[in-house]
Amino acid sequence: MPELTDYVPNGNTKLYGTVLETFKAMLKLKAEGESHGAVVRMILAVFTEGEDNVSQEDRTELVRISGEALEAGVELILVGLGRPAKQIARYMGFPADGATRSRPRPKPCAKP
Repeated sequence: MPELTDYVPNGNTKLYGTVLETFKAMLKLKAEGESHGAVVRMILAVFTEGEDNVSQEDRTELVRISGEALEAGVELILVGLGRPAKQIARYMGFPADGATRSRPRPKPCAKP
């Protein structure tokens, strides 16, 4: 995958709403598969470089759905890119032990 050299975060992170939509789709697919006798295992890995600041959805709904997903056997992982991952995970209802913080690599020095 090529490096994103021109990416500039602009402060519009719809973290809760995006994860909530994804959960609903995943749990629906899981239920459909299981209704046909399939053993369905799922992992949701969320990578974020920001904390939520634009979602319209209620965080309590996300926490409730996170609990449903955990009870259904969905593994939840959160990677905070330069962000406090464990804190964000707990706030979303994810287990903190499935969260990690990845520090951004330092940019290379320009050649003289």
